[in-house]
Amino acid sequence: MIDLDLARLIAAKGGRPLGVFIALGTLFLPSALLVYLTRPDLYARYGIVGGIFFGAAVGFPMVWVCCWPWYVVLWAGLKQERITKRLPEAFRPGPKPPEPSLVEQATAEDPLEWPTLVMGAWLANGVLYLLVVIAYYRPLLLGATLLLTAGIVFAVWLVLAVLLQLGLAKLERETEQTIERIRTSAAPPAASP
Repeated sequence: MIDLDLARLIAAKGGRPLGVFIALGTLFLPSALLVYLTRPDLYARYGIVGGIFFGAAVGFPMVWVCCWPWYVVLWAGLKQERITKRLPEAFRPGPKPPEPSLVEQATAEDPLEWPTLVMGAWLANGVLYLLVVIAYYRPLLLGATLLLTAGIVFAVWLVLAVLLQLGLAKLERETEQTIERIRTSAAPPAASP
């Protein structure tokens, strides 16, 4: 029996083949079908290769936009983890670990890149196949539909980013207050003359 650990499969290094496969599948399969159902004249004019490339031109922006909400959710999770780790680290004896330099931060691998690509490609796949089903039963304007869909995903991303940023600011403020309160209560009282 195959033991499949989804967390390891989606994780940064383990998820690369899956992420690339899902992203490429999203770029070509549902988007090319959507182009075929909404604008079959493109296939007649440019052939199957041209239709597939038009599909990729439709699919790439959808994958890119659908990654944004997942990135902000995963980023907020990492930031929350860092904030909650600050409380025990504030009272740990010994020197604090040095902060990484700007060069180290800029050249470090983004741990959210591949999980975001996998989840964003899954979301884009679902959205595009939903649009394919709708286009099969009723005619759609391809550009207007994709702009509306991207606008909805952008609005979801914006709401998530604002709400998560507000929640993280509140958590950080509470953590700082707790650290300060514990330090003041643990400090020895000042000797009076």
